[in-house]
Order: sequence, then structure tokens, then C-alpha cells
Amino acid sequence: MNFNEQFLPPQEVANMLGVHPRTLWRWRTEGIGPRYIPIGRKTYYSRESISEWLRSQEVQPCRER
Repeated sequence: MNFNEQFLPPQEVANMLGVHPRTLWRWRTEGIGPRYIPIGRKTYYSRESISEWLRSQEVQPCRER
């Protein structure tokens, strides 16, 4: 797997998650969201980090009464 397949820019991640790229920026500044890798002035997300973060967001459904 090469760099472009393993690491994604914010625009692609935002499209995958259904959020605006600015939301990812805000999450980075607030210290929330998926882990990221800053390289120079660019930011990348690994596919693994995105998957881990999504799994951490899972919610157990409640039973209706």
C-alpha cells in the first residue's frame, strides 16, 4: 500500500464522514476527532486512525420501554 492509499487528506476524510472540511479543522483545534499526521503545512489521516475513531464512536442502542 502506497502513501496515497494509506493516508488521506482532510477533504477526502470529510467526504467519507459526511462533514465539512472545516469541521475536521475545528476538531483538530479542540483535540477531538480522529488522530492526524501533520506534515509541513499539510495534514493527513491514516485509514487505520479513521477506523479506530469510528469504532470509538459506537453507541449501544437502548431498549425501548
